[in-house]
Parts: sequence; structure tokens; C-alpha cells
Amino acid sequence: LREKARQSPSLGHLTGTQRSQDSDDSERPEFLKHLSSLRSDAPVFLAMLNETRRQVRELRRPNRQDSTIQAYKPVLKDLSRILILLNRREERLGPPPPDWETLLAWGERVLRRYK
Repeated sequence: LREKARQSPSLGHLTGTQRSQDSDDSERPEFLKHLSSLRSDAPVFLAMLNETRRQVRELRRPNRQDSTIQAYKPVLKDLSRILILLNRREERLGPPPPDWETLLAWGERVLRRYK
């Protein structure tokens, strides 16, 4: 029965796979709309990423602490993720990342502060 549940879409509710697919499908239009509203700011996100990378390079000079650099890692990662999403064509985008709302909301806040 377990094997059939994994294979059968009609039994997806038993494994949770159908629910996640349905939620991805229902969130996709909102996700794409949100991305579309940020696309014109892709160059600004790129500038932020480059500026942050420059700051990290300066911190890597001798007599600097690695703990300070660690604080920049999530920022670099999230800016990179946003840029990847913004630069990918809609038809090439997969399902929305699980944290897309948090990621794009953070991106908007950072964008407002940077401008």
C-alpha cells in the first residue's frame, strides 16, 4: 500500500505530496507577480551584492575576525538567490521556493534602505 501511495496521484493526500503541489500551484501567480514587480530593480540588487562582496573582501585583510565575515554570508546568499530568480525567465522558473514570501519581503526592505 505504501508503494502505491507514492505512485498514485489520487492517494497523494496520504503522503502529503499532493498538498504541496497544490499549494505550489496556487502560490505561483502571486510569486510571479511579486517577482515581476522587482525585476526593474535587478540592477540595484546586483549593485548591493557587489558592494557587500567588496565589504567582505576588505574584512578578509589581516587582523580581521572571521566572525564578522560570517554575518555577511546569509546576506550574500539571499541577494544571490533574489538575483537568480529575477534574471530567470518565467517559463524557466520552477515552483516557488518554500521561503519565497520571506525572501522577497526581505529583499524589498533592503531595497528601500539601499535606494
